[in-house]
Amino acid sequence: MTEVTEPEAPAMPKMDLKMMVLPAMFLLQKQIDMKDSENINMARMGLFTVCVIALGSYLMVHQMVTSKNDKTLIWVPPKAQPALPFGPQPEPPKPEDYVATTYKDHEIKLVFEALQALAVSVGIAVFMSFKFDIHMSCMMNCVMVPLGLYDNVLIKSYILGNKQENPYNEVMSDPNVEPPRVEELDDEDEDKVSSNDEVQKDDNEEEEDAVKIEKSDVSGADDID
Repeated sequence: MTEVTEPEAPAMPKMDLKMMVLPAMFLLQKQIDMKDSENINMARMGLFTVCVIALGSYLMVHQMVTSKNDKTLIWVPPKAQPALPFGPQPEPPKPEDYVATTYKDHEIKLVFEALQALAVSVGIAVFMSFKFDIHMSCMMNCVMVPLGLYDNVLIKSYILGNKQENPYNEVMSDPNVEPPRVEELDDEDEDKVSSNDEVQKDDNEEEEDAVKIEKSDVSGADDID
């Protein structure tokens, strides 16, 4: 009778603080009158403030990366695809998916990607606020932008000083090239190696005996004299 194996349950998703921002913002919106012009101006000013802080931080990182000028060759995997909380995990990258680059080029690329994401999110929030009088996005970005800034690997490494090993999941050698394999010796080759070692050992012992005999002859001649 064959045993029926039950499918494994999906892994529990990691709790992320960003997952709680949207429900918290909806609850907070009910407590704040967003039709009041003073509250609207405060939300816009908060968005402008966090945008300036994020922009200055990314430009500072760009300057630090440029001055460091690390041209070490690395291979980095493609950006991980987003997965559902209880869905299957994405497949690991294949060796042919890795891209050869340098630390400098890859980090500058990450800086521009972060600036592009910042511009898109802030642009949408400003457009929704001034065009349609929907200010929820301004409030959300006042929280999401600092959280994204704190989670950014470049900010952690260059500004917060929290350096990590392989922060980009990089490898230092081409994953498409297999390392050389050490071939196992056959029985005949092992016998040849062992016999050669024994012959070399016998030769060394004969040389040591000859040296001892010469020393004894010289000492005997000295005693006769």
